[in-house]
Amino acid sequence: MADQDENQRLADEKKRLAKARRRARRNVQENTRRHNLRQGFERLSALIPGAEGQAAAERVVIRHAVDFIHAAGGAGGGRQGATGAPAAVVFLFAIVTLWRDESRRRLMN
Repeated sequence: MADQDENQRLADEKKRLAKARRRARRNVQENTRRHNLRQGFERLSALIPGAEGQAAAERVVIRHAVDFIHAAGGAGGGRQGATGAPAAVVFLFAIVTLWRDESRRRLMN
């Protein structure tokens, strides 16, 4: 009886430790993903007039990028995307979305 209790206790402890390790690994992966995403937005912010050097929220950086594209004449010769937005804005949104998803996919593997 004592051996069964001890074995059960050890099995429970092993499960608890495995769960804690998985959670810690996922936390590290998520922190790395966020760090990489933040660095990308900082690089984007450095390229956009009016946004350089700002530690702005991602949406602010994207807003500056969209404003910059609009001020530059919408780029792409004024072509419109399926949503009616300038093609360059649609392209920028697609690039940011793909980059974010790729970053997340790499970390989860």
